[in-house]
Amino acid sequence: MAAAVAAAQAPAPAEPTPPQAAGAISSYPAAFFAPAQPTTALDMVQRLPGFALDTGSGVRGFGGAAGNVLIDGVRPPAKGDSIDQILQRIPASSVERIEVIRAGAPGIDMQGKTILANVIRRTDITAKLTVTASATHAYDNRISGQFRLEGEKRIGQTELQGSLLAGRFLDDGAGVGPWTRTFADGRVILASDHSRAYEINYKATGSVETPVAGGTLKINASLLIDPYRSVVR
Repeated sequence: MAAAVAAAQAPAPAEPTPPQAAGAISSYPAAFFAPAQPTTALDMVQRLPGFALDTGSGVRGFGGAAGNVLIDGVRPPAKGDSIDQILQRIPASSVERIEVIRAGAPGIDMQGKTILANVIRRTDITAKLTVTASATHAYDNRISGQFRLEGEKRIGQTELQGSLLAGRFLDDGAGVGPWTRTFADGRVILASDHSRAYEINYKATGSVETPVAGGTLKINASLLIDPYRSVVR
């Protein structure tokens, strides 16, 4: 009878894969993030337990600018982009695991940080391309939006990354309603019912990382064109 009862019991449901801890380093496999259905590495990093993303945007210098995230154990090479923009270029499907490294881990340069996240990418994926687009309809019927093209390719031990961005961003800083400019004596220079302003943003970034003479060579470049337009009517 006892054997029959044991055979009738249903197996316990599977639980999410727990992180593996080794001293000051905790490893979170891709399966850990699967219930949240992340689309980029940024989505995964933002869901790390006990970790707060630091983009380092307010700190001068290469180390501070890289924030508290490593990619494959090294600082991201593209200084023209913030770390969250770099993480957005990495599809979640290409991430093998993410390690959370705390102060005291042997052999790790913490760059003054108390905690780091190390995004480990899969080595069986050699090329990735991401296309995103968005549009916004403003209250005054103006249209804004952006188009982003991001790619990454690995050729042997050489890593290539690049992105293109084109966008139109509205500015309501001038306010709404009547607008008048006058000389010091009160004479009217310009009068209008309203004013509108917007910024057009074109940005291209690229980086290459490759082994050279027993070390690593990193080259990155960024081009930004952002004309500003103000229309008074």
